[in-house]
Formats: sequence, C-alpha cells, structure tokens
Amino acid sequence: MKLYKHQKEAIEFARRGSVALFHEAGLGKTLSALKIFTESNKSKLLVICPKILINNAWIPQIEKFTSCKYCVYPKINDEVDVVLINYEKMVSAKHFIKIYNLIDNDWMVVLDESQKIKNHKAKTTKNILKLKSKTDKKLILTGTLAPNDETEFWSQITFINSNIFPSSFYKFRNIYFILADKYGRKIEVKDYKMIQEFYKRGYKYILRPDRKEEFYNKLKQVVHWRKKEECLDLPKKNHIEIRFKLSNEEKKYYEQMRKYMVIEIPNLKQYGVVNALAKVMKLRQITSGFYYAENEILRFGQSKLNTLMEILEEIGNEQVIIWTQYTEEANQIRNLLPSSVVINKDTEDRDQDIKDFIVGNVQYMIAMPLCMRYGLTFTNCNYAVYYSKDFSYETFSQSQDRIHRIGTKKPCFYYHLIAEKTIDEYIHQVVNRKKKLEDALYDILRS
Repeated sequence: MKLYKHQKEAIEFARRGSVALFHEAGLGKTLSALKIFTESNKSKLLVICPKILINNAWIPQIEKFTSCKYCVYPKINDEVDVVLINYEKMVSAKHFIKIYNLIDNDWMVVLDESQKIKNHKAKTTKNILKLKSKTDKKLILTGTLAPNDETEFWSQITFINSNIFPSSFYKFRNIYFILADKYGRKIEVKDYKMIQEFYKRGYKYILRPDRKEEFYNKLKQVVHWRKKEECLDLPKKNHIEIRFKLSNEEKKYYEQMRKYMVIEIPNLKQYGVVNALAKVMKLRQITSGFYYAENEILRFGQSKLNTLMEILEEIGNEQVIIWTQYTEEANQIRNLLPSSVVINKDTEDRDQDIKDFIVGNVQYMIAMPLCMRYGLTFTNCNYAVYYSKDFSYETFSQSQDRIHRIGTKKPCFYYHLIAEKTIDEYIHQVVNRKKKLEDALYDILRS
C-alpha cells in the first residue's frame, strides 16, 4: 500500500482522535481513511457516503488495499469489519434506529463527502449528529468544505468534536458571523422573520473580521487541510475556450426570451437572486438550440451541437467526458455518438455504465455533473467538454477533478463551448470566479 506524504501526515494527525480530512478531490481520502481505521484500536467501521461511491470508490479500495470483510446496508452480519450505508438511508427513522443500535465504542464512523450534512436543519444532519456520542473515533472527509459560507462548518465539526464550537448553531452564528450585503456591509436585523427575504436578495452571513483568526485557529485543532498543488506533481490542466455564433433563428429566440425576462424581472434586488436565477436558465437552454415549453420541447438550432462534433473530430480516438445540464442535450448528443453512455437522473444501471467507460467499452460519457459529484475517478480519460454549465463553482470544480487526480499521467484538456454574447459568457465568468453571480444576472438582463 503506497502512501503519499500528505496521506502519511493525515494518518499521523488522526492519531489525536476524531478529525477532519479536508483534502481536495483526487488526493486519495478513501485510502487514507481505510489506513486510519486499520491502524486504530477499533474493530468495526461504519462508512456513510453518497450512494454512487459505495460501488465506485469504497468497495474497490477495500478489496484492493485491505483484507476487511464488508457489507452494504441493509445486509449486516457479525462477520464483517466494514458496513457501508448511503446518506439517504439515514433520513428514515427505521434505518437510523438500526444503525444507532448497531454501533458502540468499538466502532469508527466515517462521513465521506461530509458537506452532505452542512445544513443543520436537515433530517439527515440531525440524525447523524445523534451518532457522535456513540464512539470516540470519528472521521469526516471532504474536498468541498463549505460551498456557500463558513456557517456550514458547524454541523460537520460538531459531529467530530462538540467542544470546538458552541453546541447551538444559532449561538455559533451570532458569535462568529454577521449578515452582510454583497459589498460586505453589515445588515442590522431587527425582525428575524425577514432573514429569508434578505437571503433572496443575495445577502449572506460572513465571518466577523474580529473573529476570523479565532475561528480558523479552532478549526486547525481538528482539521487536516491539503490542496493538490501542495501534494502532487500532476500534469497540467489546459482550458480551451471554443466560441461560436448562434444562428439567426437561435438569436431571434434568445433575444425574445431575454426581453421577456427584463419585463418579468424589472428590479433584480426586489425580485431576488434565487428567483431570477430560475428564470434566466431558459436562456441557457436556447444557446443549446432548444427550450422546454409548457408541454413540449421547442427545437430550433444546432449551432452548439455542430461545434461539439467538430471538437470531437479534432480530438480523434481519445475517450471524452461531455458535461451537460439537460436531458434534451444528452439525448441529442447520444443520437450522434453510438459509442457512448449517458449518466443522468434517469440512468438505470449507473455503475455498469461507469465501468464500461472506465474499461474502454465506450468512447464517450455524456454526464450531468450533479450525478457525478463525488469521489469518482476517470484517469482513463484526459479530455472533457463543457457543453453547458450552471453557475455553481462547486460543481464545476468537482467535475474537473474527475480526470485530474492521483493516477493522472497525461495533461488534461477542458473544452468550454461558449455562445458569443449570451448567458454562456457570464456563466463562464462566474464559475471561474471572475464575476459575482448577482453582477452576472444584472448584466444578462440589462445588456
């Protein structure tokens, strides 16, 4: 079992008790966790993780690097060393009670992709936090940290150590955070019923400047942080922007929809960022030559599809991941690429389709990033095309790391399809953190 320096450091760090490994995607957190377990004084391991990681990350690594016997809940017997369960099961009272009664202090508990419990109000989070007193050896793993703001650390850190932050989320928030507008100016809240309204306007909680050092010093007590550039000498990432023009027909639909949006959203501040975001997504569909009408799909162009086929012809016989946001996009692409699999919410046998791509049975994988967010490794592939994107930096970053991680031997190439003078340009700026979301929405509606 070859370990990198950062993995050895993480294992040593974990000897102090329950800790967090905040390692970027692709740094081998699963293997580190298994080594921490096998070197601990615990005889059993409970792993709570996204469903897709059970067969595509944990089981292969358990079989390859350990002699542990394992089972996937609800199949449980006394002979196994490792029990694997997905987060969705932890919502059910029936399943949660079984797990709660199963574990004791002979167990170690791992939360993989621990940002899944970032929402302190969620039923999953509340149930999982009840497990924290059952054992003194807990480990959380994530490369995503707190994708929205630092308040999301509370439940994750509280799971491993109740003494780092106050036991009440609201006390924690009041001590370390202020509600601020997009310019960082503090907002005085006299009526807490108004907080949801402030959220819609794009306001958020930010760390108090006078508490920031204290906050991160507390995290350092239990968190082992690592970035890829610190740990690995990986091949270069190459980002290539492919700009194209919409056809006259596509331009007509786009401009009609944009003008309609301006009427629908006359005042972005009053309307709210969240509501505006849902509306402008129609523009993103149009850049792909269609949009979802009330009872039908209207199709009126193939400019982006034709551009994609030109790129794939240039890439040649290499395997490629094509990232899309909509089922209609995936269907159009699949019709032109016989040697392909589609991974989206409707995929029946996701594990088999993923395996077919990894072993080279198919050349192309057409996938929605939200269905492929966690822990999957495709080092068999060095090319990815972003056919369409959403505004999420988290999703964009994770999708890149599917091919750029431990095991990557060749440079990685990322092609970004961008329809000129459209929402595609603004989304590209936001996910590359060159523009704030609120500013991008304003420019889309007013340009």
